[in-house]
Amino acid sequence: MRNNQAKVVQAALPIAVRFITEKTGVEVLYGPFSTASTDLKSIRIPLLNDSETARTLGLGYALHEAYHIKETESLDLLKGMKGLAMGMFQILEDNRIELRASSDFVGGNQVLRDLALLLMDKADKSKPKTPAQAVFSAAYTFLEASRFTGQSFLDRKKAAWEDLEEIFNGVPSIPDRLEILLSRADRLRSTTDARALALAIVSMIEEEKEKLQNQQPDSESEDESEDEDQGQQPDSESEDESEDEDQGQQPDSVDDGNGSKEAINMIDELLSEEVSTQERDDEIKQLMNQNVNEDGANQFFPAAVHKQYGTSRDEGMLAGAQRISSQMRRRLKQYLESSTWEDRLPTSTGRKLSARKLSQVATGQSRVFDKRIDGEGIDTAVLFLIDRSGSMCHQIDIAAQAALAAALAVESNQGCSVQVTAFPYDCSDSVMEITKFGQKVADSSNIYRVLGVDGGTPLAPAMIYGLQEMAIRQEQRKIIIAITDGAPECRISCEKAYELGKQMGVEFIGIGINTDVDWLFENSRGISSVDELPKCMFEVLKASMLASNLHF
Repeated sequence: MRNNQAKVVQAALPIAVRFITEKTGVEVLYGPFSTASTDLKSIRIPLLNDSETARTLGLGYALHEAYHIKETESLDLLKGMKGLAMGMFQILEDNRIELRASSDFVGGNQVLRDLALLLMDKADKSKPKTPAQAVFSAAYTFLEASRFTGQSFLDRKKAAWEDLEEIFNGVPSIPDRLEILLSRADRLRSTTDARALALAIVSMIEEEKEKLQNQQPDSESEDESEDEDQGQQPDSESEDESEDEDQGQQPDSVDDGNGSKEAINMIDELLSEEVSTQERDDEIKQLMNQNVNEDGANQFFPAAVHKQYGTSRDEGMLAGAQRISSQMRRRLKQYLESSTWEDRLPTSTGRKLSARKLSQVATGQSRVFDKRIDGEGIDTAVLFLIDRSGSMCHQIDIAAQAALAAALAVESNQGCSVQVTAFPYDCSDSVMEITKFGQKVADSSNIYRVLGVDGGTPLAPAMIYGLQEMAIRQEQRKIIIAITDGAPECRISCEKAYELGKQMGVEFIGIGINTDVDWLFENSRGISSVDELPKCMFEVLKASMLASNLHF
């Protein structure tokens, strides 16, 4: 399963975000949005170009934000936090949830590492201008170097900590104690833990300020000392002697308190500085906007889903589908069952004589019966994509009945699962889910009667939707059967989706009704009438299910 995860996370962005949705429960949408955004319930990612940079940005953003929504506890915990405390909390919580994402997803750590390197390349290389910037940079680079391998992370950490030590040269204990506290970050288990550590860092800095204040001489004592000195002026000869003694015994350094005052002022600035906690998020969004796909005809994104599952049995619809599928189901079951026997073993008892062994009876051979040995069963997921565009208006009823019949035939075989989806929905790039994987086909039969027609032929979004669904299936074989009567709206996107399916180990089959689909589907059939559809479906199912297993 973890190998499957690695393949999916490394696949195209539309497929990978569906996998994130399935595993986190957070809806990640990839489509024609103006910019990346999240509302703490779902995540939206705009259509990006095909570059590796765009994929890193989109997938890294989706993974990070999905785990924030999933893992970060109630925002009530953050009430009253601001400035340094809020900034440190966000750095620590980001690190915590990304550690969790890296643990859950094979390949997730690599995605987040690539994103960190990308942001590093784009980062401002100038020295931090404020104490808060120095502290945040030191903390961020410390945690990155702890999670990711590579000299670039170590070099960046070294530079950030040198800047921090330079700024706080009057209080060297602050960098030392900060490093000790940050070393606890990999043990944080909750948002509450991250908040507690952020507040501990703030308390540490306040303690250092208090120590410096305690080292300051009392101002009132200073004034009294000055008055006494003025009332007891030594004569000039004594002064000269005193100066000579001082020149002969100069101390190594003279601390007049100004260094401590400067350090206190710097800590005050650090504790009171208003800081932005959205800089990293804003930078990722800005970079994504620079990598948006400008092709207005691009349809390489998954269809939105309209969940219109059937809710009841339609006995009339079922009767018609069962008449069509009865022979199909029997023959398909025979083919599927016969393909699950690897060999026949001769035994001395049984019900079926072996023609090969009967001649050996005369020699005293008793092992003349055949015993079938179970082989690897058919473990297959089948997804039907039914075109319900406007041009299907005179044949959608037969297509729906044929799809229902084929779904019933697939479902009747052990080890097979089936889903039926129609496209488009509401004259858009959406699909309408009719029967979902795991749902009894008969229980959704009422929808097939009222399928209707709608809009154009957005085949590419429907194909990518199908790949999204297959990405989270556990079956060894995955087959998507697309039934259409018209040319797709975006051929290039269809070709890209088809190639992506091949990379994922998903088999596409095309059935064209009065149209050629062999330009896209290597395994395709053409029919001149929708009446031929049931027989055609049986033939492609038989051929595909009996083919050698494909592993995903």
